[in-house]
Amino acid sequence: MAKTYAALLASAMFVLNTSYARAADSGNAEVNVTIVFPATVDSFENLTVKAVLSQSTPSQTPGFTSYQGVDSQEIGKVSHTKGTESKELLTVGSKVKLDPNLKYMVMAQVLSNGKMKGIVRSGGKPSVPVLTGGEPSAVTFTVSRILP
Repeated sequence: MAKTYAALLASAMFVLNTSYARAADSGNAEVNVTIVFPATVDSFENLTVKAVLSQSTPSQTPGFTSYQGVDSQEIGKVSHTKGTESKELLTVGSKVKLDPNLKYMVMAQVLSNGKMKGIVRSGGKPSVPVLTGGEPSAVTFTVSRILP
């Protein structure tokens, strides 16, 4: 029984770790971003969703890391109907060479004419680490509210 459990656990860890290692193995900084609009979010039409990938840049201040955007993707004319969950899928970083010595962050936005129109979070945060240091190559953001 203990050997079976250990084999099952090792198998599960392998599957889990392959999703983290995939970006590093491919040599690019590709991140898959899912933006979820729950059924509770108000209806809207013709908004833009955007995912932005940033990488760390050298800083002169010890203990401080700054980030610079290196890729983004937008989908325009997005609509959502309250009462139905909807999702948008974006991919960023496919043409960016992955540097395992840098840190990467991704954020998602809902925009109207370039201005923020939605509250978007992943795990309560507006941006999350990805790709290096054991971080994932796929992230889900949830829109909690559309702003007037």
